[in-house]
Amino acid sequence: MTSTHFQFATGEVESDTDYEKAQRGVRLLLNAVGEDPDSNALSETWQRRVPDGFATLTEGQREATKPTMRAFDAATTDLVVKTAIPVYSLCEHHLLPFFGTVHLAYHPTDEVVGPSKLTRYVRWQSRKLTRQEQLTNDIASDSKRN
Repeated sequence: MTSTHFQFATGEVESDTDYEKAQRGVRLLLNAVGEDPDSNALSETWQRRVPDGFATLTEGQREATKPTMRAFDAATTDLVVKTAIPVYSLCEHHLLPFFGTVHLAYHPTDEVVGPSKLTRYVRWQSRKLTRQEQLTNDIASDSKRN
């Protein structure tokens, strides 16, 4: 094993989401579309769930949540392939979710990163406001640097 490691916070990272602002914004949005935020159907859920959802879907904006990419000495330069990585992200233009599947392949040189680490990295990279095209570029360019 080599000493190459990438940044990672080992435990749960607290969100830097301002819940009070998020709740005010959601209340305004619900009112704007004719919903009553204080109705029985909504009052017990939206104040927690919507800010929590946005905090999760934007955790890729926080470096502290970046996963460990432990590298090992490569025994071969054979192609490393990881397919069918599910991706869920938020469109920066519409604030609506988009999803898809990522397939990665690379030829290791001196070191190799395991497929499970690639999955965690793609998930982290996708959890931010972005566009599909930008997400593709970010995954490709950042994985080369790391």
